Amino acid sequence: MVCVIIKRKSAVNVLALGLIVVLLVVALSFTQGATMMLGKSIIKAMPITSVETTENQVALAINFSDKDEYLDTILDTLQDNDTPATVFVLGNWGVDNTDALDTLKTCENIEIGALGYSTPNLANLKKGDMQNEISNAVSILSDATNQSIDLLSTAGGYNKTLLDTANQLGLKPVGTMIDNSGLNTKSQIVGNMLRHAEKGSIISIDGSDSMTVSALAVLLVGLKNKGLKVVSVGSLFDKGCSCCC
Repeated sequence: MVCVIIKRKSAVNVLALGLIVVLLVVALSFTQGATMMLGKSIIKAMPITSVETTENQVALAINFSDKDEYLDTILDTLQDNDTPATVFVLGNWGVDNTDALDTLKTCENIEIGALGYSTPNLANLKKGDMQNEISNAVSILSDATNQSIDLLSTAGGYNKTLLDTANQLGLKPVGTMIDNSGLNTKSQIVGNMLRHAEKGSIISIDGSDSMTVSALAVLLVGLKNKGLKVVSVGSLFDKGCSCCC
């Protein structure tokens, strides 16, 4: 009788152990699946900030959502350093600054992208308004520049709705992997950009801000000294795989 009791306990223990193992395997599989799903969700919820490439290149994006008083200075700096760039503008900025837009479209090394139509803060809008803003901007800018507009800057912020909308309209949402918020001097801005810039990076500056404009020339020299060639965003995309990282 004692022997029988021991066998039953052993059977129960083995069964319990087996059940625990099964539960652990299921839990691990669920956790990995959830992590992969979360990873995909995160990737989909971010703009393109870099490109996987074997070439030592970075892209320069310049955003104009306000005044154009520094445009000539920027273009002169780019020309002096034989540097291409992608300039993102608002649709109504182009309407109000036709001379500036004409200047941009005649520059061989300048690629033009959209920032929105009346506001760069597209993520704050409802989906319908968001679609109208982007569509109007693309229509205005493509007609005015005779360029195919297929890049959208997320400099004003982003969310999944904006990124999905951009993709539905055939535009690539462009961000930057270098954050300059909280930096107050030219040396801080340049130092931060050079510290984080690596091949495939997208570097973004505000073309309406005197501090970043004054830092541009030093930044370009620093990137060259670091062995990084500056190209337009579109050119960088052509060289590799777009990443949301």
